Amino acid sequence: MSSHIYLLGIDVGTSSCKTVLFNSMGRVICTAAVEYPTLIEKDGWAEQEPETWWLSVRKTIGDVLKSSGVKPSDIAAVGIDSQGSAVVPLDEEFNPLGKAIIWMDRRSEPECRWIDKNVGQDLLTKINGNKNDSSNFGPKLRWIKQKEPERYKKTYKFSSAGGFLAHRLTDVLSFSITEGGLSQLFDIEKGVWSDELVKAFELDYEKLPEIYSPFHIIGKVTKRASKETGLLEGTPVIAGAMDATACALGCGVMGNNDTFISGGTVTCVGVCTGRPLRNPKFHSYHHIVPGNWIHAAGVDFGGGSYRWYRDNLLSSGNFENLSYELLDLEAEAAGVGANKLLFMPYMVGQRTPIWDNNTRGLFFGISPAHTRKHFTRAILEGNAYGVNFILKLFEEMGIRAANVKLTGGCSKGHVWREIFADVLAQNISIPTITEVTALGIAVTAGVGAGVYNSFDEALRNVKYEEVNCNSSNAEKYGKLYKVFSGLYPLLKDKLQELADI
Repeated sequence: MSSHIYLLGIDVGTSSCKTVLFNSMGRVICTAAVEYPTLIEKDGWAEQEPETWWLSVRKTIGDVLKSSGVKPSDIAAVGIDSQGSAVVPLDEEFNPLGKAIIWMDRRSEPECRWIDKNVGQDLLTKINGNKNDSSNFGPKLRWIKQKEPERYKKTYKFSSAGGFLAHRLTDVLSFSITEGGLSQLFDIEKGVWSDELVKAFELDYEKLPEIYSPFHIIGKVTKRASKETGLLEGTPVIAGAMDATACALGCGVMGNNDTFISGGTVTCVGVCTGRPLRNPKFHSYHHIVPGNWIHAAGVDFGGGSYRWYRDNLLSSGNFENLSYELLDLEAEAAGVGANKLLFMPYMVGQRTPIWDNNTRGLFFGISPAHTRKHFTRAILEGNAYGVNFILKLFEEMGIRAANVKLTGGCSKGHVWREIFADVLAQNISIPTITEVTALGIAVTAGVGAGVYNSFDEALRNVKYEEVNCNSSNAEKYGKLYKVFSGLYPLLKDKLQELADI
């Protein structure tokens, strides 16, 4: 295969847009990124400007094309992955009707209570397979209908973030099947909007966009989009996917029980299965790879706790002498188990699998013998314990994590890698490429455009570093994990009392 064929992967996350140009061998040619803000106008709200996403996509595409020197005519296809559960109301001209409501937004809690009473979790589990939660697409639509009826009435279609951006490139509106599970309006097995759930939510079916497979070419770059981005008019664009599924694919998670751990602000854990599990403890949605589903949970401030610790407890803002590399060395010096100091990482409330907005962090077992290095290591170990708790829940369902891949910030330092392998008591693999999410959506575009015959072919050149479990360390961690796993159940009622004050 010619290395002069290129694919463009655009990753639109919660905090930034990253565009990565790959050659057909999966090698990164050029990367560009732009950060953007989340707007918090009221307590529990979280919004972003769709036009800011589009400006970020335009800029990063332009930067990549300029820096790489690659001819736009050599780009075979474009794919966009995006943050899940964002709601973008569009008018008949497909212009946004105000700000997008993103996944972090919790304003639809009253609508979730209405759904619990009038729809019921049993029906949601049976059809959609996911827990009723205000982060999801459906409750947000109902909130708009109830609280902003004029905006609801003016909405021609409700779009996802990725669907909105793909429309800007092609003038074709689409909704990726990978986003369907977290809509609460979707048949998780059939991969279609559920008439029964749409009616039960008292929403209008015609306001929902058409569903496509991630690798389906929905259209081509228009003349207008070509002028705005620098892409060649006529370049194929796929429907795209939710970022978690693109990450899973980029890590090589394609087979039954294959598992990925993506450590950023949220440490996301996903397991691939050949059937939907319909367990409301976990998020469940279609994988990019046909015939597979991803079941996911997370430690919602797992990686974020490390940055919080550095920025707030160890520094007044000068990080020159507080690099993560230095902290990693401190953690290494503390030794396995941090001298029996435990950290519960649930600092900001916890979605799946605990589903408790009242959770908070905890250092447990502090003694005068503990120094900064022990606190540093305890934070790293606490994140791994949280992941292990998730994988133990999967085991209770008969699913044993296999071929575990670790990526993101948690995979960069050798200490945290080793902690994960030892706490999970199994060997893990680290993709040598850091841009796995952009790679996942880029190769999806390549499959859609016929550059590759299969996903296996598309990812054949991805290399991994192996991290082996130390059985002696794993035995020590097993004992400490038993203590860790008992902390939240003991504290649950007290956390509620604290929240009520």
